[in-house]
Amino acid sequence: MNRGGTMAYDWEELNRQVVRLFEEGNQEQALAQARAAVQRAKQAGDREHVALGLGNLGELCRASGDYEGAERALKESLELYQAVSGPDSPDAAAALYSLAMLYLERGDCPQAEPLLAQALGILDKSSPEDALGRAQVLVGLAECAQAGKRYDQCQQRLEQALELLKGALGENDPELGPVLVSLADNCMAAGRPRDAEDALRQVIRLYENTLTPAHPAFADALARLAEAYLAQGAAQPAESLLQQSIELLKQALSPEDPEVADKLARLARLYLVTGQPEKAEPHQKQALEIYQKAPGDWAASAAQLQNDLGQFYESQGKTDEAEQAYRTALQARQEALGPDHPAVAQSLNNLAVLLCQRGEYVQAEAMHRQALSIRRACFGETHLAVTESLDNLAAACRGLNQLEQAEQLLRESLSIWQANAGPDHPGVAQAQYNLGSLLCIREDYAGSEQALRQAQDILTRQYGPNDPRLLDLYNALKVVSEKQGRAPEAREFTARINRIYKAEYDKEKAAAEQAAAQREPADGQATDKS
Repeated sequence: MNRGGTMAYDWEELNRQVVRLFEEGNQEQALAQARAAVQRAKQAGDREHVALGLGNLGELCRASGDYEGAERALKESLELYQAVSGPDSPDAAAALYSLAMLYLERGDCPQAEPLLAQALGILDKSSPEDALGRAQVLVGLAECAQAGKRYDQCQQRLEQALELLKGALGENDPELGPVLVSLADNCMAAGRPRDAEDALRQVIRLYENTLTPAHPAFADALARLAEAYLAQGAAQPAESLLQQSIELLKQALSPEDPEVADKLARLARLYLVTGQPEKAEPHQKQALEIYQKAPGDWAASAAQLQNDLGQFYESQGKTDEAEQAYRTALQARQEALGPDHPAVAQSLNNLAVLLCQRGEYVQAEAMHRQALSIRRACFGETHLAVTESLDNLAAACRGLNQLEQAEQLLRESLSIWQANAGPDHPGVAQAQYNLGSLLCIREDYAGSEQALRQAQDILTRQYGPNDPRLLDLYNALKVVSEKQGRAPEAREFTARINRIYKAEYDKEKAAAEQAAAQREPADGQATDKS
């Protein structure tokens, strides 16, 4: 008994030291103490404390960026809990959740999702009263569904989590806010910014009743609402909300806090989207300076900002500056997230696309192949995320005159789109257009026309025959018609193209005249008052 009591005291003391050291930012010392706690429990033969200590060690490794160490510790913790407490115990469910969240953080949904589903099944049976735990797992499953573009399923999971939390905490608890924010994020990803706006207004009302206006969560909700406005074309109120969010965060935290940098970066993106690049660059640089000076590990955020800077420079035609920013982002992501993270694949992709545009096809091909390998490993062979790499690798192969290989890649991309999104999705139309354009270069005009006509059918059903989104397609069909000696058809496509351009011109002219008419009364009122 004395040995057990001493062991428990020593173990608890070691754990308290771990928590204190971690909170003080001494990660290396905290990790050393966590390992000591595990070793102490192993020496005492207490497998339950070993499992708990390994779980803590895994979380510390994850926080310090040691994903391999975290995975080893969390897997061992899970195995022990399953042996000690039983495979269907709440402890096993918690260990499954911790391991799944590690995979989610790395963007590895294929590994995370079955673990979360298993954890939810255990909790539903063994702990139906644990509403908070079940809601937590549902939110993780929703994140996996959103990553797989299963937006309806994501919404269903989040609504289930929200109902559980309301039942446990009431209708007016700030803990509901993050789930509502996730609902808004899903609506944005699904192309429904108006629904996202509704969810974020609920968040803001909730926080107004339960938090102070200076709370960071309130400022974050304002910034997200700004993005919903921007997606609906309301740039001016979006800009105002972001500026308000930045000022609140400066007061609540400090002007040098990374949360301020995040909102500055969002404001910079707004300026880029609205064609004000001269306003974007200083905000991007200010945000980058904050990230670089901030204590702790903000390398991933700084890398994202470098990526944004690269996109900004690329949009301005400053390809040398863009390349440097993309290479900096790539290196930072590799160091912060590991070489096999999806964000690394995105950086490889961005850099390779730029190199391809500059005619550096050999380098571009190698980078696209590396990005494709990462995405296949993370998401699986048939995930939609793989199609971007397939399409861009095909473009590099096309530049190298490897047309047969390019065709194989584009056909694979098309089959993935058809399997995941169905035959009538605009993404399928884009894949058919890509394939048709390549077949035209290969002088397979019949095959090219077949692919382009299928794309035309999809887009016409989606948007109508006179939508500007069909312009590139009509141009491609005009070329194919000419190549096959069908001049009347080619002229008809030319006429369609001209009609669309004229309609767009008339629309822009009418909008400009309306805006001018709305300004005139205001100018008159100002003159009268003066």
